[in-house]
Amino acid sequence: MFHPGSHGWTGPCCIGNSFTNAMLRIKVWGPNDLGVPDFLYNWRKINTSDEVTFKEVPHGLGDYPDLIVVQVQGSQSFTSEAQGSASKLNIMDSFIHMGGVVFGYSDKSVRIWYPGRFNTSLKRECHDRSADKLYYTSEGFWAMNEITNDGWGNNNIKGVTSGYFRILAWKRLDNWCTETRISESKEIRVISDFDNSYVTVEVEAVDGSNDGFRFYGIGSVMNDGQIGDYGGLVYAYSDQKLLYWIPKSSILSGQAINIGGIWGRGLYNQTTDDVKIRVRVFNVPTNVRVCRMKEIVLEDFRVNKKSTSSYKRSKISVYDSRTSSVSVGSFGAFIIVTVIAVIIIPDLQNLFKHLKIGYRNLKLKVTDML
Repeated sequence: MFHPGSHGWTGPCCIGNSFTNAMLRIKVWGPNDLGVPDFLYNWRKINTSDEVTFKEVPHGLGDYPDLIVVQVQGSQSFTSEAQGSASKLNIMDSFIHMGGVVFGYSDKSVRIWYPGRFNTSLKRECHDRSADKLYYTSEGFWAMNEITNDGWGNNNIKGVTSGYFRILAWKRLDNWCTETRISESKEIRVISDFDNSYVTVEVEAVDGSNDGFRFYGIGSVMNDGQIGDYGGLVYAYSDQKLLYWIPKSSILSGQAINIGGIWGRGLYNQTTDDVKIRVRVFNVPTNVRVCRMKEIVLEDFRVNKKSTSSYKRSKISVYDSRTSSVSVGSFGAFIIVTVIAVIIIPDLQNLFKHLKIGYRNLKLKVTDML
């Protein structure tokens, strides 16, 4: 249910590494609870086959908005929210499912990165359409909100490659804010009311191609750092303090801000740990509708491992036409055949010799009997 990372992430260890049981609550704001957005960029179409899988939209507010939301709508009219980071940037296997929309914002504009079918890092086209979705939760690498049967939930809603996005921003809301840099303790003192507050955490680049842009943190790790480049900030909070985890950049290829890979076709790529961390605690209206806490157990959502596509793929071999793969495979086959031949050929000579002698003796016996 919650995993703050282990091998590839650094942060507080006081709450453990993972939890399989949790309490779930949903907060819902009505159309007028936060007031009319100061900026609304209505639905625009995007597709992973677009020549440029990147958008920059000026918001004209003259300052950083207190709250900004980027929504993505795909199949079956489901609406989800874009996030501030991607837990995995590149496709290491053509059958790995990846997807999602990443965004950041400044005092002038909003930047949106979404997956493209041409991988600018690997310099090759990603032919497998499962590798570049606006929505996908398969394999647990990065998620929006739609569900597949690859270990997430028990429904079968597949990812989509085309959809729409829109941007909503509120310039000023009632909130408490604090700013800091990455610390050794990975802990920030905050005071929040679970029933009447909404908490956001952002990382802001202080240099590079996204200087001044802020990216929202996420609530759980979907990459332990062992499968390529990754990034983001993971956080959890109580009514008195907020804990956060960041990638171990000194060991693996992870940074607090890591933009690139299949997202955006190489536009405004950036990898950095030189960031500011900003925490906001919003005082939500008293008429907000808050559902009661409900306990959820991992077993309620667990799917049969043998029904997942990843398990099925582990039992088959798929042809890879790349020259490097063919060369490696051919060399391996040559080594195996050579070793077997060195062992078997001498024995085959003796076998044929004995068979020849046996055949001759059998022929003589038959002749004597006649």
